[in-house]
Amino acid sequence: MTRAGAILWAKSRIALNQIASVRHESKLKVAVVSVAAVLLWFAAYFAFWSAFSWLKQYEVDAVRPGFGIGELIMSRLLSVFALALFFMLLFSNTLIAYSTLYKARENAYLVQAPIPWWEYFLARFVECVAFSSWASAYLGSPMMLAYGYVEKAPWPVFVAAVAFYLPYIAMPAAVGSIIAMALVRVFPRLPRGSMIGVGLIAVVCMFMYLRGSISVEQLGDPNFRTIRETLNRTQSWILPSYWAAHGVLAASAGDYAASWFDFLLLLSNALMVLTLAALFANRVFYPGWSDLLGNDMNRKTPPGRGWVGRVDGALRWLREPHRALVTKDIKLFWRDTTQWSQFVIFFGIMAVYVASLRDRASLDTTDWWRPLVICLNIGACTL
Repeated sequence: MTRAGAILWAKSRIALNQIASVRHESKLKVAVVSVAAVLLWFAAYFAFWSAFSWLKQYEVDAVRPGFGIGELIMSRLLSVFALALFFMLLFSNTLIAYSTLYKARENAYLVQAPIPWWEYFLARFVECVAFSSWASAYLGSPMMLAYGYVEKAPWPVFVAAVAFYLPYIAMPAAVGSIIAMALVRVFPRLPRGSMIGVGLIAVVCMFMYLRGSISVEQLGDPNFRTIRETLNRTQSWILPSYWAAHGVLAASAGDYAASWFDFLLLLSNALMVLTLAALFANRVFYPGWSDLLGNDMNRKTPPGRGWVGRVDGALRWLREPHRALVTKDIKLFWRDTTQWSQFVIFFGIMAVYVASLRDRASLDTTDWWRPLVICLNIGACTL
């Protein structure tokens, strides 16, 4: 067993023990969470199936008999989804790589082990990918199943979707790891608030770019050429999202040679980026970790000082032990990167959604759409 394999074996044993510990939890709690997860998956499948079935019914016989405009839009939407997923995973993996490589408790032990830094990085990289990508697999699988069912695609398309997904999620994870290691190495003393601000600006800029490239008003234009030009902005041969979407669509159409070419193209680029990330980690990980550790040891805030102390002072109207519990929760949230990273992603998406509401003013004139949009807004807020 290799040294990286030993780390992965230990982490897998820890994960299995955590899963086994579920039997000690409340049965009602486990049942509620399991049923909710299953119902959410089926609800997502039904929503995608309804949308794809609705698009499938539109035909443009004057252009080409049997050619469906809905089929064209569905194929473009897969590229849009893959591109948005790539940017989301890029931002998420940057924060998760920072937490996994530098802030995990076992790092103080692992960095002293006789293991090359590139091998240590590969072991932790697998954990980053698993932690950041399970949600996209959970919510993306009903979309692919619904698309395959509506298109009556052969079974190899589902195998192709899984095969393309693995190298596709590795690319943003590797790039995000490089960004995290570079930030720690170059800005070891950068305040965490500045890093959060940079992350918020990056998320807003990303979604504003997507919003400007794919406008709701343009998609609502009855002119087919406008819709096609809007969706074609994501159809660039240099984008990994295009390789993945085009390869899956080629497998759906039975063109396995083109699908195999796209898969090899995506796999080779993913391995190249991963190799660059490992070489980069071999040179900059330990100096960055050492600088960050020294900075954390020197940055000791006396009790009652700093922003946490000011928060504690602002909560003096709360009685003890309630004030101590609130302050403790704030400290835990601030110190756990995995918590506030998801917080930033969620509210970044919500901010862009609120900014996009002005494009949906035409829906207010339709009695059918108005209550539906209200219910969706309430659902998003309660989530």
